[in-house]
Amino acid sequence: MSKIKELAVVLFVLGFICACGNNSSTNTSSDSGSDDSGGGSDTSTGFTVSGTLNSLNVSLNKSLTSGTITDVMAVSPETGNASCKKAEVESDGTFSIIIDGKKPWFLYFIDSAKQGMQMFMGRLRASSTLDTFTPASTTGSTDLETITVDAENEVAESSKTESEITSDLGLDSDTVETIKGVDDVARRYGNPDMDDDGAVDCNSETSTTASYFLDFHIRFDMQTSGVNADVADIIDSYYSDSIVPAYTSTGIYVAYPTSFSSVSTGSTTFVDSAVTTGEAGALAANTATSSITTAHFGDYYSWGPNLSSTSETVTGDVIYAFGDKTLTFPDVQMPMLTQLQSPVGRIFPFIKFNKTDADCTSSCTISSFEYKWMKKTLTGWTPATLSEVSLIIANGGIGFRYDSEDNADKYINLSFSTEAISGSVEWLPANFSLEGVSSAEFQNLYTSQICHVGLFHSDKLGMKYFQNVYNAGGTCS
Repeated sequence: MSKIKELAVVLFVLGFICACGNNSSTNTSSDSGSDDSGGGSDTSTGFTVSGTLNSLNVSLNKSLTSGTITDVMAVSPETGNASCKKAEVESDGTFSIIIDGKKPWFLYFIDSAKQGMQMFMGRLRASSTLDTFTPASTTGSTDLETITVDAENEVAESSKTESEITSDLGLDSDTVETIKGVDDVARRYGNPDMDDDGAVDCNSETSTTASYFLDFHIRFDMQTSGVNADVADIIDSYYSDSIVPAYTSTGIYVAYPTSFSSVSTGSTTFVDSAVTTGEAGALAANTATSSITTAHFGDYYSWGPNLSSTSETVTGDVIYAFGDKTLTFPDVQMPMLTQLQSPVGRIFPFIKFNKTDADCTSSCTISSFEYKWMKKTLTGWTPATLSEVSLIIANGGIGFRYDSEDNADKYINLSFSTEAISGSVEWLPANFSLEGVSSAEFQNLYTSQICHVGLFHSDKLGMKYFQNVYNAGGTCS
């Protein structure tokens, strides 16, 4: 097993995530380990979204579905930790649903008397380009007033303007634009009955962990002028403004509770998309493949294929089949390949290790570790705002291997705050998670012993990003 793969496996066990490992259909994915702490919380208090439908009877043109709206559903699509809730729609068309603040929610209307995708009666959106509702505070409300379902586009829209809604949500214009650029991906949760058993998957009036997840693990090598960044680039300095995330692959992983099925792998069908995967090569649309990578975590089985760096991404329906079960995710809207190759508007953590003595040139010890959240622009980078980070980013962290004379497995890990746009951590053992590293070893670690840096962060929309930083020349075995 390669040192990079060893790092990835250990970080998975620790509950941290590294971008460095290889993928295969037989090995656990190198960047597994989604947080399965659950989204359950009593939302008797929170942010209230209300409104009045001008008609409960719906006939959708595209899907040729008709029915009567009975409920409104809300899904918070956070990576590995999606949560959901529902509320009844009254006979006069009024509804009120309380959602947790400070994260995006995808809302849609359903007919609970039907089955599978036939339950879907339209998705509620704030505007033609804003697909989610993201309250900036934990309490508050917005009355969407009159809601009309557009049968042609299968969307439900408010009589209030986007600016009125986002003002109610407490969002500034920059944050709104950032959310617009990434929130299409939430639409994959528009099937109220993914397992097609005739029961609404989320049947609670309080936020609970969603039954099934579909997460995207997006991987980058950090590069300058086409050359991979290495550890030397993050000693006593952050990346230069010319650094770019070079896209390498995306894992498209389903996750379901082990209690739902004892079958831990299966096949994936991209119904509407022709793609190229690292496991199966070129796949025509609507072609099933069982060549996948496993990424199990906690009490969940998780698996799926990995798109190659040149493959167009996925739109439309995706079906996962295993044993006698199927899960259908509709209207998947991944970022396009060009958007991943130039991830303008997306937020990444930058890091650096500070030497104890800035003039040291060899055997240099470390005094502190720093990070800051940055947003990609057309020409470089700009600091992300606290609003953007706290509302969009779920978590972040770093894991790296410590190279030692005995070549033993020694790993160091740290999680980042999303309640600040930057942070500095003193180089003390108590501030880090250590695996196979004594406190004395940690305190006397040299910068030249830092190997295989894996940097990750998850957003609250179901995308997990990984940044790979390579070894400096002549350092680390």
